[in-house]
Amino acid sequence: MSYNKDQQLNFRELVDWIISQTKKAGANDCRVNLSKRRIVEINYRDRKPEVIKEATTQNLYLEVFINNRYAGQQHLTSVNRLWPDL
Repeated sequence: MSYNKDQQLNFRELVDWIISQTKKAGANDCRVNLSKRRIVEINYRDRKPEVIKEATTQNLYLEVFINNRYAGQQHLTSVNRLWPDL
């Protein structure tokens, strides 16, 4: 499998790709943790939505094991949106 930036991968495909690339680079083994979280907050005034906020967080944690040693790296991406008044 090759990865193209324009291509959307589901979590399972992405994990498989990360593991194969990590092992291809020389790791004996690795551990991958992916997570995605979405939060929507709505504030009301006079029974009408006043402010709507949306936040999406994606997290990738990779542990690499080489010759009885390991290293871990985390990458966090956060997107926040503020919707205009309704």
